Parts: sequence; C-alpha cells; structure tokens
Amino acid sequence: NRVDVVLNKRTKLGRFYYTKYVEDFELSGPTSYSKADKTRNSSRTSTKTVTYTLPSLSDGKYTLKVTTGSDYSGVVGDASSKITFTFYVDRNAPTISGASTSATGKYATSSFTVRASDSVSGVESLYMKAPNSSYYSSVGSSSKTISSGSANGLYSFYAYDKAQNKSKTYYVYFDSTKPVGTLKTSIGAVSSGSYTNQSFSYTASDSGSGIKTLQYKTPGSSTWKTYTSGTTISSTSTNGWYYFRAQDKSGLYSDESKICLDTGKPTGTLYGGTKAAASGSTVTSQYVKFTAADGLSGISKVYVKKPGAVGYAFYCTDVAGNRSDDYTITLDNTAPELICEGAEFGSIAEQSFTVTARDAGGKATLYYRYEYGEWQTSGDSCTISDKQQDGRYYFY
Repeated sequence: NRVDVVLNKRTKLGRFYYTKYVEDFELSGPTSYSKADKTRNSSRTSTKTVTYTLPSLSDGKYTLKVTTGSDYSGVVGDASSKITFTFYVDRNAPTISGASTSATGKYATSSFTVRASDSVSGVESLYMKAPNSSYYSSVGSSSKTISSGSANGLYSFYAYDKAQNKSKTYYVYFDSTKPVGTLKTSIGAVSSGSYTNQSFSYTASDSGSGIKTLQYKTPGSSTWKTYTSGTTISSTSTNGWYYFRAQDKSGLYSDESKICLDTGKPTGTLYGGTKAAASGSTVTSQYVKFTAADGLSGISKVYVKKPGAVGYAFYCTDVAGNRSDDYTITLDNTAPELICEGAEFGSIAEQSFTVTARDAGGKATLYYRYEYGEWQTSGDSCTISDKQQDGRYYFY
C-alpha cells in the first residue's frame, strides 16, 4: 500500500530555475486518503522520491489523483500537471453458482448452467474439465451450459478473476440414465409382470451416479417402503402383486418392476352334461366336461386322461405353476349285463343258480325279488338256493 512520486531535479531555464513539487495527493474509493504537503525537490543534481504510505485498503475500485506543480525562481504555481490512475484491490476469489464444492453434492439430470462471478475485478476465465478428460480448458468468462445429451459423468469447474485469484474447484455430476431393476426367483431372472409360486427378490444397478435407495409396495398397499437389495420375499408371504423401483443419487427413478406371488391351487368343476358332478362320480349323460378357475394368476393348461380304471381324469395348472387336485368322472351309457349261471332266464331251475350283474363302466348293483315281494340287493350278484321257496324270481 505504497505510492512513490518521483520529482525531477531542479533545472535552469533561462535566468530562472525550474523546481518540481507535489501540489496534491488524493486517493478516492472504499478507503480514502489525501495529503497536500507541497514537498519540493531543490536538488540540482538528482531526482527526489516522495513516498506516500496508504492506509489498509479494502476491496474495491480506487482512483488516485496526483497534482504536481512547477515554479520559476521561487514563484509557486507558475505551472502544474495532473496524473489520474484507476486500480482495483481484489483479495477474494471468484464465486461459482450452479455447482458444489463436493464431488457428490450436486447432481443434474437435464441441461444445466454453471456461472462464475466476481464483484470486484471481474471474471477473467471459467475453466471446465469434462468426464473422462484429463485436463481443464477455458469455456468463457461468465457461464457454461451443458446440454441434455452430453456425456454422463462428473464435470469439474474453477475460475480466475482479473486479479488472478483462483476459485475453489466445483463439481456437477450429470446423470440422464435411469437405474435398471432385476427380479429374481429360484430359476433366475424373470421379467416384470411375471407370476411365481416361489420366493423372489429384487436388485438394481445404475451406470451413472449410483443407487441411492430401493423401494417396494406389498399387495393392497399404496405406500412405498424401503427395501434392502436382494432381500428374499418368502413364498409364504401374502399372495398378490409386489412392486419395486430404484432411485439413483441424481434423483432418477427406474421403471417399476412387478411380480405376482400366487401359491393357491387352481380349482376345477366336473359336469355330466349341464349338471355339475362330484369327483369320483358316474354319470349317464351324453358328455362330460371339466372347467378350471384360478383367482389370481389365471389358468395355464388343462390336462385330461382318457378312460381307465377310474374313467376320465382331469387336472389343471395356473400361470404361477400351481397344480390342482385330480378330478375323476365315469361316463356310463351302456346298460349292465345280467349273467345267470346254473340255469337260464325264463327256464325252470331244479337246482341252485347264481345271477351276476356286470358293467363295462364299473361295478353294477343287482336287484331281485320273489314273486310279488319287495326289491332287494346284496351287491352285484345273488345265489338262489334249491332250498329256497319255489316260485318265480325276478332280476334287474
């Protein structure tokens, strides 16, 4: 904070001597200073330096005015000259807005602008280092806009003012890519919208700023809750739709992933014609049919086995992989056959004989009576002994 004013030596001009002196010294600005001591240089052999020590100057713009005078042979004020000088005092670095001094303190998902400012000397240049670059380059003196579609990653900035003060380094992490979630069951990764009857889990990844949090919603709930990556949701949990999403550090959300847990078995209904029939029953309708139902994931396939020892057999599976119980039904439109052993129908038997009812579709029931008696049964066969009453016996 010092100013030196150099006065030329005293010189002769004609019969008079030319003497330089300081007439006035004035500094204006945030801090002011003035002095008018009329210091002279009376030496004829050398210059004279007049030193002015200024007070401590605060930052800002200053104007210095120095007025020097000349006299001839002791007549003061014969001539004068003025020098005006403007300068800045700037001890503070520029500031940067739109960015953070922390590498993880500012994220952007679309175009953004970083601005440099300096209230005293002004910004000389703003410098930037792009992602994957090893050097900084000047990008102007006031601002830089990074447009959408630019490279994702960490952008770094600093600025110099005209007093050569350097700012701190500022950062913005640009991330325009959403996180990606993955659903997994015991068979591996499955697509969103899948059905399962197994335990499942969710993970997510992000190629940019990184995962901040995972969330999920349980069946019947509209509230997102925090989820820990890879946590298994058991197959004994509540059936229904589970929703998952991930958020990265820049605030972007992934697409929602959903999976339906369905551990309930599908059910079926048997019909003999248009009338429902119980499993294991025998019907004499023109046809049999089987309908399947599932209240959650829906029916995937229905299976039928052609008549065997138990007639037609059915079962179904749902989309989640659950299998129904087996359902069986016998379709029997053929009358049973009566066989008489030891005699012939319509004949007169003199010894014991046996009548048996046989049916190709299953076990038959034989009914019989004596003369005008009540119909009775003892299963699928009956033996009439020669010791029983003589008379007519009827069978069906």
